[in-house]
Amino acid sequence: MHQDHPILGNGRLGSFPRVSVKYYIIVPIFLLVGICNYFVTIILIDYSEESQTSAFIQRNTTNIRALAPTLAFSVWEFNQDRALSTIAGLDDGKSFRSASVLTDGLVFASNGRPELEAGAVVDIINATGQPIFDGAYAIQDGALFVRYPIWLEDKDRQVATVVAEFGMDALAAQNAQVASRIQSIAALGSFAVLVGIIVFAWLSNRLLGRVAVSITSVAEGELDTHINLRSAISELQDIETALQQLRRDAQQLIELKSQSRAAEQIQHMALHDALTGLGNRRYLDDFKRHLDERPLDAWLEILHIDLDGFKEVNDRAGHEAGDKLLQTTSDRLKAMVRTDDWVFRIGGDEFVVIRDRGSHQGSELAPSELASAIVSRLSQPCTIEDQTHSVGASVGVVTVPLQNLDFDKALGDADIAMYAAKAAGKRGFVHFTPYLREATQERQRLSASLEQAIGDLELQPYYQPKVDAENFALSGAEALVRWHHPEKGILGPASFLDLAKERGFLVEIDKLLFQRVCNDITIWREAGLVVPKISVNLSGPRLSDPALISDLKSANISPGSLSFELLETVYLDDVSEDVLHRLDEIRDLGVSIELDDFGSGHASMVSLLQIAPDHLKIDKRFVQDLAPDSQSARLVSQIVEIGKSLGIAATAEGVETLEQAQLLYELGCTTLQGYHFGKPCPAQEFCKEYLERDQNHAFAPLDADRSIDLGRRRSG
Repeated sequence: MHQDHPILGNGRLGSFPRVSVKYYIIVPIFLLVGICNYFVTIILIDYSEESQTSAFIQRNTTNIRALAPTLAFSVWEFNQDRALSTIAGLDDGKSFRSASVLTDGLVFASNGRPELEAGAVVDIINATGQPIFDGAYAIQDGALFVRYPIWLEDKDRQVATVVAEFGMDALAAQNAQVASRIQSIAALGSFAVLVGIIVFAWLSNRLLGRVAVSITSVAEGELDTHINLRSAISELQDIETALQQLRRDAQQLIELKSQSRAAEQIQHMALHDALTGLGNRRYLDDFKRHLDERPLDAWLEILHIDLDGFKEVNDRAGHEAGDKLLQTTSDRLKAMVRTDDWVFRIGGDEFVVIRDRGSHQGSELAPSELASAIVSRLSQPCTIEDQTHSVGASVGVVTVPLQNLDFDKALGDADIAMYAAKAAGKRGFVHFTPYLREATQERQRLSASLEQAIGDLELQPYYQPKVDAENFALSGAEALVRWHHPEKGILGPASFLDLAKERGFLVEIDKLLFQRVCNDITIWREAGLVVPKISVNLSGPRLSDPALISDLKSANISPGSLSFELLETVYLDDVSEDVLHRLDEIRDLGVSIELDDFGSGHASMVSLLQIAPDHLKIDKRFVQDLAPDSQSARLVSQIVEIGKSLGIAATAEGVETLEQAQLLYELGCTTLQGYHFGKPCPAQEFCKEYLERDQNHAFAPLDADRSIDLGRRRSG
């Protein structure tokens, strides 16, 4: 016996309610919804897996990054136990497999049971790695490999590298679970759509209209609209549930896309300078992978640019003006290069321009022309908030073939050439040559030796006598630093003081020299010798050293037996209250003040009045060409008169002849110093040659005629 179907009735079309043509137009729309639901499911699964994987990578890399400072000090202190206990913090009991700390390619510490050797991990990342933060990662054979550099922040150097391996089995299982849930939801949605097709015939025009309106609202992105078909039919309620789920799926898809865009934005921020929008140092370090797309016969031009005088503008006008100046510099550089060139900001006021030579043959500037144009353009004044500022630029240029290119070495060569441009007077450019690298390496070796020399007490005071200009009797001495280099012999200050200033060693050198001078004075006085006033050079950093006054007090030097010589570059026009207070504290301890190399730089009458020194030391360049009625003689006379008007005595240095000594006395100098009276010599020799002699004996030989003639002029 034939029974009616519970939904289709007796199976005859006549059993269906009459449906207008409009319903047959809506039915394909629901079929289209089912198809869309299928593709949405695929997209959701892909985005879910991508999001989970990205979160997995971010989490493990962040954990390594958090441990980097501790690992840096462990490597620096060669503490393997602490390094092992630190990397043990990566073990989450789920995905962690192994971690190793590499120094110079060798394993410093290793944890876990690595399936791959640390070197193999590095090779995998080098071959297929993607950048993240300061490091890189790669995924292979169901495992995540991470490489992260370890920097010692206070030393500003990389001391090691962490390579770690994490299993992705748990992540894969989690992704499969999420995919299963999404597929279940999609199956429910598809089933609801199919049911909707069957029950459409049972719906009225009004009910189908509400369905159409609901679908349209979702399709048009009105995801905040609540869907309610207001029907008691279970099939339609299923459709309503499916539409609600579809709305939620669409919202989740939008959220996933938003997260993806946020991740892309984070990656962009990590690789670009926030102030100028240019690529940053990390982007430059990652730039090598772009070179693989270039033909091997191509050449690369690298220009390393450093602004001259930017710090002065930044200090004088403030950081806001400095930032706008950097933005202006960025805009000028971008306007000068081609669209397919690269411009990076890699430091405070340092920029790098890279271009592929030959991609625009016939229309491009030669490297020298581009460097010259950059120097000229960046040296043009810039107006910021109604104030005009001017800086210069020093540019290092290197041109290298892409074949067998060592990119890091090329960047270093451009940096070397840039510093050579600065050393040559700034506001210019220098092409790299192998000689520059040799000179830089020699400077680096000298720098390392200097740091060791300070600890090994290789720096010693050499004493040069000062004499009374009237009778040439010993009146004092200047302690000058000399370096007893184990290989190069005795080096004068010109060989290493600029390097010491660059490395921040001036305070240590001044302190060491002061201690040795105090020891020498003590030894001489204990031997019963009369010790004249000894002058010691005082650098700007040492003058600002909080320990200076306490060192003076603990030295137990008799008042009047010591003086400090300040370089003229220390006392600029704007002498701070702190400097003046420090000088007053020095005077209160019985130490006099002398201004060295007066007339060579920035000194003014204002600073002279503020500091009120006891002596002015006339720069030796005025003495070298000294002759009666010469320009040098007139300048010396004017300096002496300025000093007399302020109650300041004048000392002339660089005296090499008897004629210079006589003329300087006639011009009013009270103290003389130079090779004519004695070269700088060690403490023992100075004691023997000068202190153990009759202190009142004029040791510079005088012929009888000159002595008589000189005496007549003085008596007259």
